[in-house]
Amino acid sequence: MAVLNLLSVFAVAFLVVFGNAVELEEIKPWDLYPLETRDLRRRDMNAFDLRSTETFLWGAQDGVDVILGNFTVMMPGDSENILSMERFHGMLKSVKCEPEKLTIAFEDDQTFEYAKRVWDWVNGADNHTFVMVASKGDCGDNKYRVPYKVYSLHYDEPGNIATLNVSTGSWKDLAHSYEIQVGNIGIPESTSQAVSKRDISKSTSIDLGVDFRFKGKAKIGPVFGEIQCNPCNTRGKLNFEFKIKQKYFVPVGAKFKASPKGLKIRAAVTLISGNDLKTKKETKAEDRIRLIKSSLPGGVSIPGGILSLGPHFVAELGWEFTAAELSIMAKTGATATISDKAVIEADLLNPSKNKFSGWVPKVEFDPLEFQARASVKFQAYVVPSVNLEASVLGKGVETGFLLKAPYIEVRADAITAPDGNACRKGDKKGFALKIVPSWGVELKFTAAVIKGKKLDISLAHGNFAWPGVDPKSLCYAFDEPPKKTRRFVPALPATTSALKGNA
Repeated sequence: MAVLNLLSVFAVAFLVVFGNAVELEEIKPWDLYPLETRDLRRRDMNAFDLRSTETFLWGAQDGVDVILGNFTVMMPGDSENILSMERFHGMLKSVKCEPEKLTIAFEDDQTFEYAKRVWDWVNGADNHTFVMVASKGDCGDNKYRVPYKVYSLHYDEPGNIATLNVSTGSWKDLAHSYEIQVGNIGIPESTSQAVSKRDISKSTSIDLGVDFRFKGKAKIGPVFGEIQCNPCNTRGKLNFEFKIKQKYFVPVGAKFKASPKGLKIRAAVTLISGNDLKTKKETKAEDRIRLIKSSLPGGVSIPGGILSLGPHFVAELGWEFTAAELSIMAKTGATATISDKAVIEADLLNPSKNKFSGWVPKVEFDPLEFQARASVKFQAYVVPSVNLEASVLGKGVETGFLLKAPYIEVRADAITAPDGNACRKGDKKGFALKIVPSWGVELKFTAAVIKGKKLDISLAHGNFAWPGVDPKSLCYAFDEPPKKTRRFVPALPATTSALKGNA
């Protein structure tokens, strides 16, 4: 019994690279507390104390959640400190910022004397310094938080004025030890209400709603084909969280957390292909075509060179033929839905701590229609992916999702049986077309981080029999072999996968 193979694969996967960024707005301490609490804090002299750690917040509202940027700077050495002007907001008359000095006028004798006493520490030794951080507008026209390195100061006692001698520098140079966390983070209702009153962007989630329907033709050597994907789209959002930690300019932590929200992948594919081969010699041809590359809303940036993320959608169509004769028509589609409970927590520097669950999709299949002749292996696949790129104080972190969910594979075996029984005993047929449909899923998370470390996590994978179909029933016998035309086989009905857990 001679068997000729025909293989057809439709694969849908997805790539997003960050591009259009929403600039997060500064969240000040008074945004996070009720009005009466702010009035009590206004007279707290401890606000002028130098610190070994200072935390800065940025945010943007997204429904009941807030995209929050949390930047904690550590100055643990005996000869260094840090202080944010936000702590003593409302306790000054004026601030004048120049490249080499900050001139600060206090509102009364009490605040001036307290600040002079605690800040005079910097004059106690040549190597004593502290970083003073001016928030947006503190220096008049500064548009974001700016760090200044203070190395000495002097006073105008009658005027209650302190003059800080400073040098300017970037966060990258001055923040040698830090932890930064950015992402969709649920926060208490009182805080959320306070932040939502601010005039900040509502468009902060990474929206994966992209329509990339297409109809195209390809000719590689003697092989030609036409493929159509309509509808072809993704829907839903991706909530994410980055956490980067550095100690004395050395990365010591890089974590990423992500979960989908209403994520669906839809692809309905029709393909027709053939060849104009002059001989029966098997020929192989392959190609990949860029279908779409477009920016997506939902990137995030923290101004001042602290952090930037940014998304593009990229989809490519790949073709691969191995044929001596080729005549095929296939039509099907699928919708893959990934649960909102899916989550991945990846430790980019310590992969043994990676955790993930819930990424196996529920797949609803369209009816499968198939016509074929013989003598071919054929693959066609659409490749979109989700890549999240972050630049944190000049250092890069790149993560990505490959969502090949699902790919649909149809293999046809052309059977020649001169003595009959092509499909089963007693059928008295000398020729048959045996259809073996299956589907698969391949979901991966990849990451490349500082110093070239790479991470590759398989979230779900596997190849599975077509649900609800007895493979033995998919053999179709004929009196004679197909010569010029494709043989029709009955369509397989729509169905739904029944996988549970991780594939």
